[in-house]
Amino acid sequence: MIGSPFNQVRPVRRDVFVSYHHGGDQTYYDSLSGTMHDRLRLFTDNSLERRINSSNHNYIMRRIRENYLHGSSCTIVLCGANTWRRKYVDWEIQASLAQQMGLVGIWLPTLSLLPNNGTEKPSRLQDNIDRWDGCRPPRRHRNVPTCR
Repeated sequence: MIGSPFNQVRPVRRDVFVSYHHGGDQTYYDSLSGTMHDRLRLFTDNSLERRINSSNHNYIMRRIRENYLHGSSCTIVLCGANTWRRKYVDWEIQASLAQQMGLVGIWLPTLSLLPNNGTEKPSRLQDNIDRWDGCRPPRRHRNVPTCR
């Protein structure tokens, strides 16, 4: 029976963490989460909803790791105009990398292209882009880069 609901394979639902500038990119986050989490049920969103009330960096990092990143396989970084300036985004990327999670950056429309054809994104994200070993750098408006 082609088209039967019994023959359909359900996609694997991943636990992901979305890191973004809450003050500047909330609309993009709401759209991503609403589509991928709520409507399509492709991932479970474990993102921070509010600031952790502390000035202790180690405490904040532990809370991020234990309460938000735990169980996630990937961190998606929404890269908008001011994302690179946000210390929480930096801390979330740092904690994600420490847990050997996947890291994906999404270029938002608010992020301008610089004269050198680069963008201002979080430095830890840029460091990981620069470490691509044996892969061609990404090409703008082209297919996903492939390894040689």
